[in-house]
Amino acid sequence: MTATINKYVIDFSLEDIIVMKGTAKNLITTTHLVNNFNVIRAKVSMVTVNVAFDRANNKNNVATQFSVDTDSTNPTSVLTGPSGLVTGAL
Repeated sequence: MTATINKYVIDFSLEDIIVMKGTAKNLITTTHLVNNFNVIRAKVSMVTVNVAFDRANNKNNVATQFSVDTDSTNPTSVLTGPSGLVTGAL
């Protein structure tokens, strides 16, 4: 995910990222405006990400909430074919 901030930020950290039903990890600040991070979901469900309110009390607005529904159910498959001895191509 990417958090783009419209003002110069010095100390944006993982503690500024609030993840419901998951965890933020691997924060990489590419500039003082753009921050990339991974969100690891805790379980199959709706994961919600927020950026915390400004710790310096600059009266900024909270970022737009981001939510995504996850599905980690593994797909299933059924293989069918002839039974017994096969002497030619399948």
